[in-house]
Amino acid sequence: MGLFRRRKIENPEVLARINQRAIKYVATRNEDGTEYVLGHSGSINIKGEEIICFSEGKDVFRCSIYDVKVGELLSKDGVRLSKVNEDGSVYSVIAYYVYRR
Repeated sequence: MGLFRRRKIENPEVLARINQRAIKYVATRNEDGTEYVLGHSGSINIKGEEIICFSEGKDVFRCSIYDVKVGELLSKDGVRLSKVNEDGSVYSVIAYYVYRR
């Protein structure tokens, strides 16, 4: 076994599908289930080895593509992005797509 291991990307197909996707708004939930809108209009981009979700000119989610947990909503109207912070807490956002025909 070599000294270096290749890191595995969890859902490369979903990441490829959401790259450069325009979003309508981004929201997060706190512990009691209340949803807060973090911003309107923006996009999800992959730059190098990072996934960045920005809205209204600011980053609302930034994480390594190797550490992100990503899952599309069943309705296919958006995606949930999650990461584990340094203190062990989980930070998640839900980005809702701009409708495309």
